[in-house]
Amino acid sequence: MQTDMNKAEKSDKTKILNFLREKSGEPFCDDCLSLETGVSPPDRVYRICRREWGRGKIVRAWGGKCAKCGEQKILNYVPYGERSPTDVNLPVFSGDNF
Repeated sequence: MQTDMNKAEKSDKTKILNFLREKSGEPFCDDCLSLETGVSPPDRVYRICRREWGRGKIVRAWGGKCAKCGEQKILNYVPYGERSPTDVNLPVFSGDNF
């Protein structure tokens, strides 16, 4: 059972990262990433994005508006033009922003 969950999570992570790379420069909230990629529930998207932000694979920051819903939320994105970022883990959070 544990192996199946790991495979599913890896598959979901791949879906999310590929989508964000495809849409480089466009920020998406967890809810819209869930809708766009089919990864659910949104809490799973949250966990994956937090982990990948910590690894420097994506930027996760408060501010701006989601490219899909237009709401101001915590957003996930790959910087414009970066198909495979190696070090984008900048200090984008301050205080209680997340």
